[in-house]
Amino acid sequence: MLEALRRDGVSVHEGFVSDDLLDGLREEFERCLTTPEDGIVQIEHQPGKAFRIALDDPGLPTLKLKKLSIASIFFTEALEKLASAYLPGSDFCNAVIGTKEFQAMPLSDVHFDTLRSLKFMVYLDDTTAANGAFCYVKGSQRQNISYRRRFMQLGGVPELIPNALPEEHRARATSIEAMAGTLIAFDTDGFHAGGVLQPGTTRRVVRAHCRACAPETWRAMKLMPYRIRHSRFNPAMLYSRIAAPGYRATKGASRAHSAD
Repeated sequence: MLEALRRDGVSVHEGFVSDDLLDGLREEFERCLTTPEDGIVQIEHQPGKAFRIALDDPGLPTLKLKKLSIASIFFTEALEKLASAYLPGSDFCNAVIGTKEFQAMPLSDVHFDTLRSLKFMVYLDDTTAANGAFCYVKGSQRQNISYRRRFMQLGGVPELIPNALPEEHRARATSIEAMAGTLIAFDTDGFHAGGVLQPGTTRRVVRAHCRACAPETWRAMKLMPYRIRHSRFNPAMLYSRIAAPGYRATKGASRAHSAD
C-alpha cells in the first residue's frame, strides 16, 4: 500500500472489513446519521446526509468514541504505520466522517484539498460508477505538492489556493469500483472527486483524516497584513495564474459540503 501511495497517490485494499462486520457497521452508521450523541455531529451535506465523529475535541470522551465500530476499524497498527511512513508527523485519524448520498448529481468537484491529508475511505456498499464510485487522477499529487509548496512560500492563504479543475477533466480520473468493505487510502494533494450518482442509487462511505502538519512557511507569512494575504495581487495568487491557469479556487465542496 505504501509503494502504491508513493507512486500513484492512491492505494486500494479489498476485504479490509469482513462480511461478518459489515452489517453491524451499517446499523451503527444509520444510527449516527439520525441519533445525536456526544461527539457525533450531523453536518450539512447537499447530496444526502452526513455526520462527523469528533476525535480531535479534548473536551469529549475520545476513548469512548474510538470504540465505536465505525471509528475502530481505522485504529489499527497497520494504518498507523502507513500514515507515519507516508506523511510523517501527521495527526492520525483526528476525525471520522460518514456520508450517505441519495441525490442524483456529481458528488463533488475534481479537486485537491486545501489542507493536505492522508485519508482512509471504506465503502459500506458495493460501489460502481453508477452509484458514485470515488475517482482519482493517479500521479497528480506530485505536481500539486510542488505547486502548493511554492504557493505557501509566496505567502498564500491555504483556504484560497486554486485547487479545482473544470468538470471536463473528470474523464482523466480513474473510477475505483469495488465491493463493500474495500479500503481506499489516498493523498488529498492528488486530484480526486466523488463520482456521479445516478437516479435511484445510494452511496455510503466512512472515512478518516490524517492531517499533515501546518507548513512552516504559512506560520511565518500569516503575519502579513490581511488585505495583502487575501488580495488577488498577493504574490502567491499571481503565481497560481501562471503555474495553474486552469485551476479555480474551491474546497471541492460546491456540490458536496464534506464528501469526496
